[in-house]
Amino acid sequence: MSLTLPVEQIQGFILEKILRRKPAGPARPVVSMACHLGASNIVLLTAETTAGKLRIKGLGVEPRPAEHAKISDIIKAGHAFAGLETQKIRISLKGQGVIVRFIQFPKMAPDELKSALSFEAESYIPFKMSEVVIDYHVLEDSVTTEKGEEMNILLIAVKKEEVYVQMKLFNDAGLEPDIVDCDILASVNALEYFHPEDAARSIAYLDLGNDSSSLCVLRAGKPRFIRDISFGDLDVSKRFRRKLGLNSEDADKLMAASSMPSVEAEEALKESYTSLATDLKVSLDYYLGQVPQAIPVTKLFIGGGAGDTSLISPILSESLGIPVQTMDILNKVDVDAGVDRNLLVSYAKLLPVCLGLCLRSE
Repeated sequence: MSLTLPVEQIQGFILEKILRRKPAGPARPVVSMACHLGASNIVLLTAETTAGKLRIKGLGVEPRPAEHAKISDIIKAGHAFAGLETQKIRISLKGQGVIVRFIQFPKMAPDELKSALSFEAESYIPFKMSEVVIDYHVLEDSVTTEKGEEMNILLIAVKKEEVYVQMKLFNDAGLEPDIVDCDILASVNALEYFHPEDAARSIAYLDLGNDSSSLCVLRAGKPRFIRDISFGDLDVSKRFRRKLGLNSEDADKLMAASSMPSVEAEEALKESYTSLATDLKVSLDYYLGQVPQAIPVTKLFIGGGAGDTSLISPILSESLGIPVQTMDILNKVDVDAGVDRNLLVSYAKLLPVCLGLCLRSE
C-alpha cells in the first residue's frame, strides 16, 4: 500500500499543529481544504483564513457510499469543484483506533520528554508501540503536585492501519494530507474560535455520532478530559425497533423524518436522549472526581451528525442543569456568494470538524 508519506514521517504529524491557530495580525490569506468522513456523509469544505478571520469559500456534502473504493472518487470530484491549485488537504480520524490520554510526567526538558515518552507511552495505550503512531502536546509545563513539579501531557496514539487506510483514500484522489487530526480535537478547536469567552471557562463539547459519541471537557481553553460514550443513531434505531415493532428500514426512515409521526415515537426518542443524559452525568461526575483541579462544567455544546439537536438540547439541559446549545457558526463566518446558503444551514452541525481543521496553523 503506497503512501505519500512513510509512517516514520507521520510520527509527530498528528498533533504537530494542535491547539495553535493562525496568529492574529497582518498575514497573507491562506486557502485550505478539509474533509470530514462521517458515517453517513462526506463533508468537503474550503476556507480562507486571514489574520484570524474565517471565510467559507466552498462547501460540498455527499452521502457516504457503501462501496469504500468510491469515496476517493467523491473526494477527487469535490477537490476539482473547489478549483484549488494545491493538492494538500486536511483530514481527521476517529474510532476505536484513536486513543487519547491525559498523563502527568516529572518536569523535564523537551528532548528528555520526547525520549521518555517513546519508552513509557505503551503503558498508557492498549496497543503495541509497533502498531501505532504517537504524538503529544504539553498542556502545562510546570504543575506542583504531591509528587513534586510535574507536566500535564496530552498523549494521542493512532493505529498505523487507520492512518494507512485514510491516507490511501486521499492519495487515490490525487491529494496529500498535510494535517491529520482527530474529530473531537478539531471540533473543540472550532469551538474555541466561535465561542472564545465560553472556552476560557469550563465547558464541554459533545460530538454525536452514528454508533458512539465523544465528550470533551475544556478548561481555560485547553482539553482536560475526553471520553467516548456508547450512544448514537444506532441506539435510537434499536429503541424504535424494540418499542414500536419496526424493521431496520422503517426505523431509519423514522429517524430521518423532520417530525415524529406519533406520541409513541416521540416518547421512544425522548427515552433515548434521557439515557444519553444519564451517561453524560456519570462522565462529568467522574471528571470532577478524578481530574486534578477540575471544576464543574458551566455549558455544554453539541454537534455532529446524529440526533435532533432541537429535542436533545432541552432534555440534556434539564438533566444536567446547565445550558446546552449548538455552536454559533453561521453568524460568525463570512461566506462567499457562490456557497449554497441552504446547504450551509442544513448541515451546520456537521461543520465543526472541517472548520477546526481549516483553523489549524500551517
